[in-house]
Amino acid sequence: MSIFSLVTFSLLVSRTTTIFVENIDKTSDCLLRNQNFWSVYQAHFCIIEYLTIHVLESSKQKYEVNEFVESVLQILSTYNYFITIKVRRSALVEQNPTPRQPLDDVTFVSFDDEVLNPVPFDEFAKIKVQTTDSAEGHLLVAWDADLVSDFLNYNHMNIIPESRATYAILVLNPNDTQVKIHHVLQQFWTDYNVANVIAQKCSCRESHIYKYRPFVKIDNSWGSTTRYSLDDVATNLALIINPLLNFNQFPLNISIFPRTPTAVVQLPKFLENNPIYQNLTWSRGFAGMDGLILGTLAEYFNFDVTIVSKLVEDDYGKVLPNGTIIGSLGDIAERRAAFNANGRLLAYFLLDEIEFTRPYTSDEICVVVPKAAKVPRWKFLYRCLDHETWMCMLLTIVAALVFWYNVGPTTEFPEVFYYVYSYMFGIPIKTVTRRLHRVVFLVPCMTFGIVISGIIQGSFFKNLTTVSYNDDITTLEEVADSGMSIGANVWHLVKDNSDLIRRLKANSFPASDDVYDSIAYQRDVAAVDTRDRLELLIRSKYMDEDGSPLLHIVNECITIFLTANIVPKNSPFLTSFNGVISKLFEGGLTSKWYDDIVDSMITEKIIQVSRKKQMVNALSLFDTQGAFYFMIVGCGCSIVVFLCEVLSKRRK
Repeated sequence: MSIFSLVTFSLLVSRTTTIFVENIDKTSDCLLRNQNFWSVYQAHFCIIEYLTIHVLESSKQKYEVNEFVESVLQILSTYNYFITIKVRRSALVEQNPTPRQPLDDVTFVSFDDEVLNPVPFDEFAKIKVQTTDSAEGHLLVAWDADLVSDFLNYNHMNIIPESRATYAILVLNPNDTQVKIHHVLQQFWTDYNVANVIAQKCSCRESHIYKYRPFVKIDNSWGSTTRYSLDDVATNLALIINPLLNFNQFPLNISIFPRTPTAVVQLPKFLENNPIYQNLTWSRGFAGMDGLILGTLAEYFNFDVTIVSKLVEDDYGKVLPNGTIIGSLGDIAERRAAFNANGRLLAYFLLDEIEFTRPYTSDEICVVVPKAAKVPRWKFLYRCLDHETWMCMLLTIVAALVFWYNVGPTTEFPEVFYYVYSYMFGIPIKTVTRRLHRVVFLVPCMTFGIVISGIIQGSFFKNLTTVSYNDDITTLEEVADSGMSIGANVWHLVKDNSDLIRRLKANSFPASDDVYDSIAYQRDVAAVDTRDRLELLIRSKYMDEDGSPLLHIVNECITIFLTANIVPKNSPFLTSFNGVISKLFEGGLTSKWYDDIVDSMITEKIIQVSRKKQMVNALSLFDTQGAFYFMIVGCGCSIVVFLCEVLSKRRK
């Protein structure tokens, strides 16, 4: 996008003055001889690369309008200010014109003095960039303001293809009234959300430029048109800026619904005395990341938040089969609200009526399943080491038995086993005849026994003092194979471009509010949601009495989305809001506001669990039941062996 510096600007104005002298006898309009006329419009279109001149022809003054446009094109063609210049001629023939309603009189006022302070050309260009993200410019040339209004009413897309472009209206009728120009400018804003537009009545008797200010309040209405002379604008370009920085307490319609933890109405106890959250009037009492973003926008732009509808929690909205749009999505798509303060996943909603702001965070879409069942206490010996370790220990003992069978003093298997077992586990035993090869073998066996015994004892302690679980579901493939039904409301955002995703979708149902209760306590379903929300639910709500989680997030997530807000299509506030949201994100405030709420809620839950839990728990019979089981089994085996010995002696 080209933004000319002051030097370039001065050179172009000087070049234009020379062209005026060459074409003085070719144009019938004295306005084109005015150097200030070109300097003002060059500044107004300073960030524009593609200019479209719309010639709005009427049946009577067709020649005058086209002659004026030809003179303008002849001057513009002498230097490369725009990349392209297109001319679009349109004619509107109305067989039976409808009678026009009388227009109310307008009082023209001067704008706020603070905004009228002169700004350099470089600063002027930067302010223009803050209000538009388009490189398109449109110059509307018509005989009178009524004709412009007729074109707007007939098909506004012909002359307003995008609302955030830069527009200028030139009216050639010297007798046209200022009231008509005001109502055309007002129509540009109220009906089509165009903020970057100026109008001028091209007359040798007067050369005023008109600018509509939507946030000026007069009596009980909003909006007024300011009028400035061409010479005043040439010396102070700030007069034609509409920066959209001060809304003057304009009641702006906002859509917002409660959502934990980004838009909460009830503050956590740990934040009640936090000075950041003492005054939530700008956000209408909403705290959290979404609430404070809204409050910051309202305070920065000085507008009054007017909540358009009372929405329930998580009322993101959707498009019904009959085409009706409900919820907060409907508030934006149907233009009942200018901004939806709740962050949502940045995805294609099959709607052309909305636009996304700049994203300020991201989130993964994951599956949550019931936490794997706890391992019974009697299994702690088996669970203290993994399968590979047990197998290696067994193979080592077998190898030792084979070796001792061949080098030991006896080949009787019970004696061989008893020797190896005693040396490996530190049981005192009478030493056999000392030979070097036996000593070399038995010393590593004793070392092996000491190490393994220490490891097993440490594992026993760990398993007795911590809670162990069976293996959790870790992949989406395991979720699909489990056969559990999946509650989800976000599948419409995920493309089913793989067989696995199609399998998961086929086994899904619309999630209700109590789906997480079913996962935690009935353990027969799963659900799909964002990772941040699931982690908060697990750590603040779905925890056992001992602080153990009741839900488990599958390690392999489905996809990841950016998070942003939505505004109506062609919203004039999008560029301005994006600037503030980007600064909040870059400054780390969005993540800080999110962490404040999440950490406070988790801390409250931990305190509640800790109060119910004893600080020191002695080991009970339940904790040591495994040892008693082994003792009972051992005693039973001993009794069997004793009975066998008694019976064998009686037979002898």
